Parts: sequence; C-alpha cells; structure tokens
Amino acid sequence: MNTSFEKFANDRENMWELFQLMNDGLMITDFKQQIIAVNPSFEKITGYRLEEVTGKNPKFLQSGKTDPFVFQEMWNSLFTTGTWTGELVNRRKSGELFWSYITITKINKAEPEDSYYIGIMRDITERKQMEDKMQHMAYHDSLTQLPNRALFLEKLKDSITHAEHNDKKLALLFLDLDKFKLVNDTFGHLAGDELLLQVSRKLQHVIGIEGIVGRFGGDEFTILLDNIADSDDVNKVTEKIFRSFNVPVDLFGKPIKLSASIGATIYPDHGITIEMLLKNADKAMYFTKNEEKNSFFLYDKKINAPV
Repeated sequence: MNTSFEKFANDRENMWELFQLMNDGLMITDFKQQIIAVNPSFEKITGYRLEEVTGKNPKFLQSGKTDPFVFQEMWNSLFTTGTWTGELVNRRKSGELFWSYITITKINKAEPEDSYYIGIMRDITERKQMEDKMQHMAYHDSLTQLPNRALFLEKLKDSITHAEHNDKKLALLFLDLDKFKLVNDTFGHLAGDELLLQVSRKLQHVIGIEGIVGRFGGDEFTILLDNIADSDDVNKVTEKIFRSFNVPVDLFGKPIKLSASIGATIYPDHGITIEMLLKNADKAMYFTKNEEKNSFFLYDKKINAPV
C-alpha cells in the first residue's frame, strides 16, 4: 500500500465521505448484529432512514421469500471465511419486495465486542424482473400465454416421474380445432388469433387446477391431467370441454361455434415414456379427426388403434 493511500484510508472522515457517495447501500452492525450506521443509498433502496433502523437487527428487512437454506449458507460462510456474497429477497418500507445482491464481511478485532459487520447492498430488482420476463417468454406461448411445447414437455416429464414413484396414472390429451383454417381464410388472421385466445380461456376454465393446458403449436392444444383414477376421469373432462365448446364464441360480433377433435392416452396403460404418450395421443387425435370430427377417442394399445 502506498503512503498516499494509507493516509487516505486512515482518515475516517475521507472513508465515511466515500461511503456516503456510494451508489450501493452500506450497512454496518456491531458484534451483536445491531445496526449502527447506514448510508444514503441504503435509505434510498430500503425506504428506511438511519434513525428508524439504528439498533435493529437487519432481519427486519427479510421478506420471508428467501429460502432458509440461503441464510444457513450465509452464516456458515461468515463463520468459516468471514465473508459471504449472495442474493436475497428483501422488503422495502413500502412493503414492496426487492432483490438485493449483498456482500457481508465480518471485521474481527482483538476484543470480540469491538468486532463489526459491513454489508454492501445492490438493488438488482430490475435485472431479476428482466430475467423472469425472458424466462417467461422462453417457456410460454406469446399469444395465449399458455405453457409452450418446451415447458409442457418439462411438466409432462415431471408428472411421469411422480406417477411412476407413486404408482399413479395420468392422462395426456391432444386437442385440434376443426376447420380452423377456414376461420383464418374467411375472417383473417386477427380473427384466428382471437379464436385461439378464446379457446385457451375456455380450456383453462374447464381444466382449472385439475391439470395443465398448453399450446403445442398452431391450433393444437395439449392437456395434462395428473393423478386420474381411470378412463372415466378422462371422459368426464372431455365432456366438460365439449359442453363449453357448445357455447359459441363472439368473434368480432360474429357468433362462432367451436368444433374440436380430441385424442387421449393414459400413463402407464398406453405408454411409459414421453415419446410413446405423445405418439399415441397424436394418433388417437388424428383418427378422430379423420373418422368423426368434434369427437373424442381414447387410444387402445390392444388393437394399436383408437376405439
């Protein structure tokens, strides 16, 4: 360390002025983890003024949204290495949640009661929100906001694993709108998009918490039903769908009655892998579409064809 910097560092007035000008929030606590100082950036980030936090434990900022394991890791690191860096979800004075990137360092002194902690906090809420938005865009259909093919397949994979470990059944449904191209050609693509939006809302209303609705692409939707007992449960759901579709949708002032072909397959009866279930549900749906539109068929592996 050169002489000039040593002189600057030993000048407490200079150091505190530096802390006051920092863009990051600064918090200092005594050895009991009671706050003894904060800088203006801390006040701006949290909404709390120095006089409101002096003597408090920083726990008052906790939102309850951070995994308890993170705090265990934090204290283990402070105990073993004297420092920790990580991300926490905290709460401002206004009640608003915010993400903070924090580095905490313990300054040990000869006398334990003279030791203290320095915490440097950076508000990374905007960055986290952008990451969440990008994540959502990557896994959701841009039109309907339903899970897209990638996310739906992840959910299906997780459900298969759960069903296998718990000796449960699940059902996979493929739904394809009949004569959707005719709507696009007759009324235009904006009308087609509006129709897809209304279909997605109907399906979400029917399925509710009983399963997951996804848009696989085009006018094809997928439905995952977890923990079904047998094919009767699938029949009941499809009956609800058709009853919902019997009510015409309003397409820019024109009533349009929906028509759909649905194929279904059940795990493990008709397949134990994602590929097998997708293939058999797709086969059942296309059989329905070719033989009798606006209907439902359940795949039958015994004759390798829907019945």
